[in-house]
This record gives sequence, structure tokens and C-alpha cells, in this order.
Amino acid sequence: MIVEMAAMWSDFREDREVRAAILTGAGDQALCAGADLGLLIPLLC
Repeated sequence: MIVEMAAMWSDFREDREVRAAILTGAGDQALCAGADLGLLIPLLC
């Protein structure tokens, strides 16, 4: 999921016509909105 989200945020960042993004969850699985950014950000760079 984190790889797919990183790709989505990259696309979002490059699209000059989009000004906002809304992240939602669906289904029976859990969605966690929080993360340890100190660990996560180096993985995305």
C-alpha cells in the first residue's frame, strides 16, 4: 500500500490542476492515518 500511495502522491504533486486530495478508506480492512514520519520519509526519497 505504501508504494501505491507514494506513486499517487507523486502524481498529485506534479498535477498543477489539482489543489486538494482526500484520502478515504473502504471495505472491511483497517485504515491507519498515522505513521512514524521519521521512518517513512526516507523510504519514499
